[in-house]
Amino acid sequence: MTGPTEPRDPLERLQCIARPLTPLRYVPLAAAFAFAALFLVSALDIEALRGEAPERYTIPALLGVLWSLAIFSFIVSFREVPPPVPQDAGLVARLRVRFARAYYWLLAGSLAFLTFAVAYLSYRLLSVWSSDFTTP
Repeated sequence: MTGPTEPRDPLERLQCIARPLTPLRYVPLAAAFAFAALFLVSALDIEALRGEAPERYTIPALLGVLWSLAIFSFIVSFREVPPPVPQDAGLVARLRVRFARAYYWLLAGSLAFLTFAVAYLSYRLLSVWSSDFTTP
């Protein structure tokens, strides 16, 4: 049984998760830039890091960029979701709200697919990374 303040719609639940995180939306973006810089430094094999095996950080940096951007896109996408269509609204208003909510449903499905894809990619890449860099 849901109370009066609990969201009934899955889109409203996503909004309830994303809205409190809105002030922190630039943290994952800054992390993505930091991970991208680390990725570039490790991928370009800069002379200053030659003795420290810079390729060791390539895979974790790539995964950090992917996860940071996924979190940022979730926060930015779902901070404002149109409310469900009222029963007494006109035909044009109902269609406009339903098309807007259909867009958010497609976005939610896309982000769910993206999350599963990045999780699978993380599993595969980290298993390769751990086999390469944890053995003596």
